[in-house]
Amino acid sequence: MVQQAIVPRNGQAALSTNVIGLEGAEGFSRSDLRVPVLKVVQGTSRMEEAEKHIGEFHNSITGEFTPTLDVVILSWQHTRAKFEVGGSQDRPECVSRDCVTGSKFGACRGCDFNAQVHSELWNDDRRDDRCSLGYYLMVLLPDEGLPATFTAQKTNTNAIKIINTRTIGKRLPLWGITWTLSTVKRTEGNKKWFELTARLKVVNSPEQIAEYRDYAETLKHVVVEEVDDEPTAHSAPPSDDAPGYDDDEVPAGQPF
Repeated sequence: MVQQAIVPRNGQAALSTNVIGLEGAEGFSRSDLRVPVLKVVQGTSRMEEAEKHIGEFHNSITGEFTPTLDVVILSWQHTRAKFEVGGSQDRPECVSRDCVTGSKFGACRGCDFNAQVHSELWNDDRRDDRCSLGYYLMVLLPDEGLPATFTAQKTNTNAIKIINTRTIGKRLPLWGITWTLSTVKRTEGNKKWFELTARLKVVNSPEQIAEYRDYAETLKHVVVEEVDDEPTAHSAPPSDDAPGYDDDEVPAGQPF
């Protein structure tokens, strides 16, 4: 279980949490809080009682499992992660939070595991070797009024792309819709995994959109110290995995 602390981005002072509206929290900063990590429980997951809740979502702070989650997406950024073949499938071997520099193998642009550079990594016998593009999300749990983080890697990125597309189609800001997340079981040969799905629950009211915009503003200068990626199955084909940018040009932050 990874407990993640929020720290200021670019050395900026920690921001006030008064937007939460909690009386008596005037002295709190983001560094005084722990933000839940939301994960899809897979067959490789190792949190306590994971085997009883495969396909559900796990909250790292409460330890609770739930088959669905209602979320408002506040921001996202591209990430890259590579999992070691035959090694631990709980944590990635190399992570890049900016799609520019990896934690182990250095520059992403010329990396031996970057399929945008080395096309042979799309062959069936090599695709487990490649790193994959993902999304790191900061979300709001509206029922609790608190933020959480979620990282979508490999096949789970499809749901995030659909969310982006439908939000743009409705001419709304990223936080203009509340989504219900769930999972569906997938199989490929002898591999089984649960893949993220998203259903539009409600278009938020103008008052809610204004409130969520303020909330997103308080979080845009902070970043979680660690990435906690849960592996799923193989990535989609190249046309879906590649966002149309060179590795050193991938934009971070909100898509709008």
